[in-house]
Formats: sequence, structure tokens, C-alpha cells
Amino acid sequence: ADGAFRPSNLENMDSMLREITGPSIPADYQGKESYYTGRNVIVYAGRTESVPIRVPMPGTFVEFTIDKKAYDFGLEIVAFLDSGRSSSVELKKYAPFSQHSNKQDQYQDKILVGANSAPCMLQFRFVNPHRTLLEKVVVSYRVKVTSPPKPLLLEGRRNRARSCSRALDEDLSKNKDSLAKTRGQKEYLEEEIAKLKRSISKNTK
Repeated sequence: ADGAFRPSNLENMDSMLREITGPSIPADYQGKESYYTGRNVIVYAGRTESVPIRVPMPGTFVEFTIDKKAYDFGLEIVAFLDSGRSSSVELKKYAPFSQHSNKQDQYQDKILVGANSAPCMLQFRFVNPHRTLLEKVVVSYRVKVTSPPKPLLLEGRRNRARSCSRALDEDLSKNKDSLAKTRGQKEYLEEEIAKLKRSISKNTK
């Protein structure tokens, strides 16, 4: 993905540099695995249970297994971005739960949290859409968060820098072609104007 990176604004150097470098990497940063678990969590009718999951860097993999113990429910995964450039980004939405599972009572999946969604706080939201008190959702979950190692983050920066350089070269080449075409059109128009002036001068003598 970093190899196919293209800056969103080639005319804004500050914006380009921010996109290339990405979030700052702390000196003591170590890519590692984190685990979040919940067993037999009860979600009452009309309620939503939210589980915060910290994602420190782009390129983080989030693997999860959800076990349904009672009643179907909705599952949403929303990223609340540290940058504040957007209030939230919805990454996944499953509703009702049973329609997205090969085994009715379990669902497994993996998502890659990219540069547009990290660093962030993920919210796993278990939504009970039912109306009666007896319709309690009971759910267990296991979430594994694997952050990329520091060398991989640095290599990603280098790849984005190379991609940005190529994009700038392509843009410069296009501008040169456009400029050459404009100059050619200008010379043609100047010649046509000169011919017209000569014709007018000849006809008025």
C-alpha cells in the first residue's frame, strides 16, 4: 500500500510531509501484541455495550472472535481518530450478527487499520436491538491487536517518500508537456495574428 501511496495535495509541502512521515514514533516504541477479552457480557434490550481498543499506529492488525450466547445482535467497529480531523470512521458493521457467520454462534474476522484510521481508539459496539427485558444479549469476545514493528514503520516512510517523489516527477512532466503545448499554441496564434495584420494592411492600401 505504501508503494502505491500518492499525496493528496502535491502543492502543499507541509501536508505532503505529514502524510509521508505519519504519526511520530516514540523512541521507546516496540510493536507488540495486546489482548482484550470479555466473557458472558450482558447487553440489555435497547442498550449498547462499547469496548475501547487502543490502536497506536497505522498498519495494525486487529483479529477478533465473537461468541454469541443468546439472541442476535448488531456489531459495529468505529475508529475515533487521535488527529481530530474526523469525529469517527466506521470500519465494520454487522447486523444482524447471525447473517454474517458460518457458524451461527461465532464470528471471526481480521481488519487492517490503515493510515486514514490510525492512531485511534477503536470502539467495538455490541448493539441489542430487541425491546423486551427478557431479550438479553450475552456475548463473549477475544480481540488481539498486533502493532507493526518499528523497522516496518520506517520502511513504510521510505516507501511513501519514494512514491511521493515519483508523483512529483510525473506532475512536473505533465506540467512541462502542458507548458510546451501552451507555448506552441501561443506561437501559432501570434503567427495567425501577424498574418491577419499583414492582410489588413495590404487591403487598406
